[in-house]
Amino acid sequence: MLKPISVIRRAYKESLIFSLVAVLGACAAQNVVRSAPGFDQTVYNSDLNTCQGSAAADGTADTIYKGLLGAAMGAVLFGRTGNIYGLVGGAALGAVTAAGIAAVETVRAYNDEVAQCLRAKGYRVT
Repeated sequence: MLKPISVIRRAYKESLIFSLVAVLGACAAQNVVRSAPGFDQTVYNSDLNTCQGSAAADGTADTIYKGLLGAAMGAVLFGRTGNIYGLVGGAALGAVTAAGIAAVETVRAYNDEVAQCLRAKGYRVT
């Protein structure tokens, strides 16, 4: 039988993995005009990596923060049952739900931030 704390850890790790996969999956969402005169694929790859790195760090921190808030809210709501399993289960459910919602928001924000960064470097993003 799983201990309640291991259930929380597992649920939280799974939600973080889901969030990371969602953010990394957004990497392919940028459509840059490559037919522009003077376009250099090597320079573009370097610029894209720079833009993606800063955007991913922001999104991960936000997802963790919202997951922790969701865990606290779930613990408060389900903790009123009077037993530890309600408290632990509520925290796990809250963390997974909040982190999942945050992941969707993170992907949108990530795409916008990467596109804005690429535009600032002179690329045409469509």
